[in-house]
Amino acid sequence: MLKTGYLLPPLCFAFMMAASAPVVAAGASSNVCAVQRTLHHSAKASWYGPGFHGRKTANGETFNMYALTAAHKTLKLGSRILVENVENGLQIVLRINDRGPYHGDRALDVSKRAADALGFRDDGVARVRLSLCNG
Repeated sequence: MLKTGYLLPPLCFAFMMAASAPVVAAGASSNVCAVQRTLHHSAKASWYGPGFHGRKTANGETFNMYALTAAHKTLKLGSRILVENVENGLQIVLRINDRGPYHGDRALDVSKRAADALGFRDDGVARVRLSLCNG
């Protein structure tokens, strides 16, 4: 199930949309990610936010913990990935804009907003399936 449709103040929503990957409008039936290939069937993901909010990312943009972005060690910056929490089935499309994670055996660091959408912010880490999107 693709997680969409957050209720946010209009100015906050406009700012986030400008800095994040395309998302499906609430209730839309089409998926915005045509999967090119699965990268990891079960990888560990964590999230980052407050300590990095406002700092520069690897691609030169300012990190926004409310955007739909992620950090990966090797994927091309600007790549879009479909991330699925294998424990609860929640999915979201994220844009790679940073490098990392640099902690343990983790394959992906997602923004605070993405962790909320995937349902693991309180737990801190989750097992996820990563798929590369076309285009």
